[in-house]
Amino acid sequence: MKQQELVEAFINGETTGTAKSLSIDGMQLIHYNTAIAERMGEKIILNYTRYSLATGKVQKMITDTVDPSRLVYVSGIPSDTRSSLITYLPQTNFATETEPDSYLMRIEHGRFGMGYVTSIEAGMMTCKFGQQEKTLMYPMVVDSGIVKIIEDKR
Repeated sequence: MKQQELVEAFINGETTGTAKSLSIDGMQLIHYNTAIAERMGEKIILNYTRYSLATGKVQKMITDTVDPSRLVYVSGIPSDTRSSLITYLPQTNFATETEPDSYLMRIEHGRFGMGYVTSIEAGMMTCKFGQQEKTLMYPMVVDSGIVKIIEDKR
């Protein structure tokens, strides 16, 4: 499979595949060992950080293939990043804080801002930041200081 074909397969929802230094790993398109794109609903988050000429060619393949209205751009991502590109979205992409009907904790996230924990199950906590819902590892994000508990209603 050629890289352009793999990019098209990724855009069309494929979750696995490889073409030279490019691969699909679930919701992400990986170039060498760095997430270059990630599906987020109907949108595609594009990491447009410049690493190399080869990566630039892959990024251009994506921008040439994806409808511009579907692209959300992020940059400043360290090389070898395989974590979700969603965590690199600027806070301004999230709606203002809205208190849910019920919640376990009110929290502050370093990147997402103020939010609410709506459930904790099997080492994961579901959080609401504005209109966005995120699933974070619990208690690791609290222990590491990524999330600060403002109010605990448990």
